Amino acid sequence: MVRSRGARVRAVVVVAVAAALVLGVVVMGTLWHLGNRQVAVPTLAEREAHLRRAIDWVVANESKLMSEPNSALWHMLDRSAEITRDPELTRIVERARQTFFEASSNQSPWVRMMKPGADYVRQLVDPSQLDDYQAAFLSAITCGETEM
Repeated sequence: MVRSRGARVRAVVVVAVAAALVLGVVVMGTLWHLGNRQVAVPTLAEREAHLRRAIDWVVANESKLMSEPNSALWHMLDRSAEITRDPELTRIVERARQTFFEASSNQSPWVRMMKPGADYVRQLVDPSQLDDYQAAFLSAITCGETEM
């Protein structure tokens, strides 16, 4: 039986698509398996070592961090300092609090991430400039007072 050129091209395309699907299933199965394999729970000593390395990194990079008035970053470091009670981390967070969040000139609604209840200038925020998570945080820290 002699196939037309169009039929041969269609057959090649079908085989190529089938091969791609099989390869995709094999790759996805492998990734799923690797991502869901059993691993040992880190020991307390391992977790403490990782925490110490993270705090040491913050201390070593303090000057770089102090040029970053990112409220979310400082909120996370503040919570970490509160939970760990690490004196170095607490000192750095307090320095950031004084530098970025205690100034009366900071009237951004984001200041409330570090100073809940702080006064801020009610401003219109362009929702197209915010990611969804940012809009959710802003609504939460201003109790929905900031117009979107």
